[in-house]
Amino acid sequence: MELVQKQELPSKFRQITNFFRNKIWKKFLVRQINGVDYELQKIHHNDFRIDYTYDGFTYRVVNFRKEFRIFTHNTPSTYKNLFRHHFFIFPNPAPLFYMDLRGIQPPDSEVAAKMIALYEQCRKCECLAIAIRSDEFVEQAHKILEMMADLKNLNIDISLSETEFFSPRLCQIDHLNVTYNKNRISETNLLSLDCQTIKFWSVTITATALNSFIKKWLESKNSKFKFLEIPIMTLDPCDANPRRILMDLDYLEFDEMQRAAFYKPYDWNFEYNCTGKYRHINCLKGVDVKRKDGKIATIVFSTSFFYFLVWHDRFPEQPENHLPFCDA
Repeated sequence: MELVQKQELPSKFRQITNFFRNKIWKKFLVRQINGVDYELQKIHHNDFRIDYTYDGFTYRVVNFRKEFRIFTHNTPSTYKNLFRHHFFIFPNPAPLFYMDLRGIQPPDSEVAAKMIALYEQCRKCECLAIAIRSDEFVEQAHKILEMMADLKNLNIDISLSETEFFSPRLCQIDHLNVTYNKNRISETNLLSLDCQTIKFWSVTITATALNSFIKKWLESKNSKFKFLEIPIMTLDPCDANPRRILMDLDYLEFDEMQRAAFYKPYDWNFEYNCTGKYRHINCLKGVDVKRKDGKIATIVFSTSFFYFLVWHDRFPEQPENHLPFCDA
């Protein structure tokens, strides 16, 4: 859905002229909401439109997946007015489909927590993206995660100088994606995660922590866990020997009678809060561990990446023309 200013439909000649003009100059619409001026950057043309009037202003609601961006002052009052206006136009009490708070930065770090506290549609949202790029925002991030009791899918971007950010709410997430920017996660916090899928980017971690994570899965009866992926990692200099990842593990080389050569994970699409596209990970060079209940998991690793993949389907569809990446 998108909101645009009501206007007369132009002639075909003007439509063609405006098309080429909008290729060069971006079009902005000024909208006043509760006394606050908002600038809406028009990116696409209109389609499937109906008119809607609120508070003396007429909007055009377009039932098509197109995009509008609002440019305005980054102040708490502006966010409050915008949220209030949005929930008046769309009064459905159903939770928001997805919230992306990565654009809210200090000095207005309290804005997000205040807005979520005001609206139940925000608190009951199941899918969230958030950025923690300063120590000042850490406390607010904890408040936000604690308020969102129904949160299931979380995408975090962490950029902290020394502090390790971790919340107990991360343990209860189904699909967790964290960009660490070389920040670290401790062994204790890693082992506390009880997720279906975990993906870390650019994380600093110890080889012993990864070894302990594998052992914990082997000793458990966990049936929901699918994979831990770390496409880019830095082993902690204090514990950087990759051989420790397989320490005290009974592992086997690849056997084509036991499993397929390529693992087929489905990434979680946070923007649409649903299962996304699948990929293929080359596991020919990986080693396998087997749990007492017969479940098999493959470990593929080097000094710069780590994959721990559970085979819920041992023989998924295989790629015809595989393009190997760093995990090949």
